[in-house]
Amino acid sequence: YSGEVEKTANREGAAEAFQKMRKAEQTFLEKVQENKKPKVKNMLVEDTKKYIFQHLHSKIEIGNIGNEIGANTTYLSELFHKTEGVTIQKYIQREKIKLAKNMLQYSEYKTEDIANYLGFCSQSYFGKVFREYENLTPNQFRQKYGRNNRNK
Repeated sequence: YSGEVEKTANREGAAEAFQKMRKAEQTFLEKVQENKKPKVKNMLVEDTKKYIFQHLHSKIEIGNIGNEIGANTTYLSELFHKTEGVTIQKYIQREKIKLAKNMLQYSEYKTEDIANYLGFCSQSYFGKVFREYENLTPNQFRQKYGRNNRNK
């Protein structure tokens, strides 16, 4: 008799587990569909990105962006963070590091020249930021991924 009770309990547990799996599956599918929906682009955020790309080679101040596109800096910062999931400053750093990686891979420019070109205040600060994103110094990155070292 106890075996029958156990079998019934196991069947109920299995049914409950099956229901939980179906619910998890449904939630997953909803999230996938949500991510497939085209995201509404905010023009202020798009204008901010455009400004950043046009000025990637210089020191970019958030106040200047706000003045250029006609938006309150605080509002713009909050909107950008909400829309992009990253602060404007981190976005700028990330984009500068992407460009630096490209320059380190495909050019012969010195690290110091790349840091200056991208508007970093010093080569050491450039190295610090680069390492935050790549876990390598700029020179280590060049040695590992530079065009002269790819076929070795």
